[in-house]
Amino acid sequence: MQKITLSPMNLRDVADNAGDYPTGFKMPYQSFVRQAFLEKREALIDGAEIAFEFPGVGTLTFKGRAYRFDFLPAYAEAKNYADHVDGNWG
Repeated sequence: MQKITLSPMNLRDVADNAGDYPTGFKMPYQSFVRQAFLEKREALIDGAEIAFEFPGVGTLTFKGRAYRFDFLPAYAEAKNYADHVDGNWG
């Protein structure tokens, strides 16, 4: 399995007016799933297994388009998420 570390997106890079968001705002997990999928799209479509580490967020593991996102406790608590989520992208 390939392992990649990705920096979480900066809110200022994706929002028109980042000042409209509260201090300490954390991006939803779907934005990280999208970021990781776009990073290795062709490999994932072909069924690759890749783990993406997002510092301060958690580890997202893809097997093809299926994923499991294991959140760090602080991120899960801040977003009121369970400790992990499973899904399919695309």
